[in-house]
Amino acid sequence: MPAQKIILNIENHTPYPALISILGGLQDPNQYNVNSATEYLYDIGNFNWDNSSTWTLQFKRVGAASFSIQQGSTGGNPQQFLIALNLSSLGLFNYLKVDANISLIYTFNDYYEFGLLNIN
Repeated sequence: MPAQKIILNIENHTPYPALISILGGLQDPNQYNVNSATEYLYDIGNFNWDNSSTWTLQFKRVGAASFSIQQGSTGGNPQQFLIALNLSSLGLFNYLKVDANISLIYTFNDYYEFGLLNIN
């Protein structure tokens, strides 16, 4: 029997570039982003990365009564911060540098609700 081709048509209907996990599944921490419509957006352009060493992010399951806190190291720059945030298993976060003053961290997630992001 000849091999069959699988054709995927993927469209990004957001105003930002989006990274996706095509081969995800229940073991994939980015599963929470698939087909999610709720956007969370944080401007991290004004942080002084030389003086910032830790971050905290409030999160909770949708409908839960109270937030929990996830924390980690900033690594001293936005890229290392993004890596640490994505290793937290809360979903896939993306980075977009808009201009010299505006840098965005964003995600789409209908499984978790996110609250305050603090970078210290």
